[in-house]
Amino acid sequence: MKKTILMLALAVFGVTVASAQDAKFRVPVNGTYKIQCTINSACASTTGGKHTGNDYTASNHDIVASNAGKVVLLQQNGDADHGLGNTIILEHKITNAQGGTEIMYSQYSHLESFIGGLYVGEAVVKGQKIGT
Repeated sequence: MKKTILMLALAVFGVTVASAQDAKFRVPVNGTYKIQCTINSACASTTGGKHTGNDYTASNHDIVASNAGKVVLLQQNGDADHGLGNTIILEHKITNAQGGTEIMYSQYSHLESFIGGLYVGEAVVKGQKIGT
């Protein structure tokens, strides 16, 4: 089964927090993948806006956290999923070039399944398996 992992910078804003994570995000797939749509392209826009992330397509591979963070959404496939299927959103606190902290989000959609026991509020580490 093919799945698309949407990596979206849903919101970026400065905040003050006690700790921050590595600003380098990794590919969210352990294995072979294709990039279907790239950041700042118009490939997925119906309104003329720019795409806010990279869409990775992969088959039969583990989906992993692209950076350390916290689970803020687990949306199961259903009538209210807005066409994204099983979706996980992670919040990442990143140190910016000026030494401040920004919050970024990564989104993983069209997943076959979540890893058992994953819950909203759970801390995850970069590269941790979160779905399939």
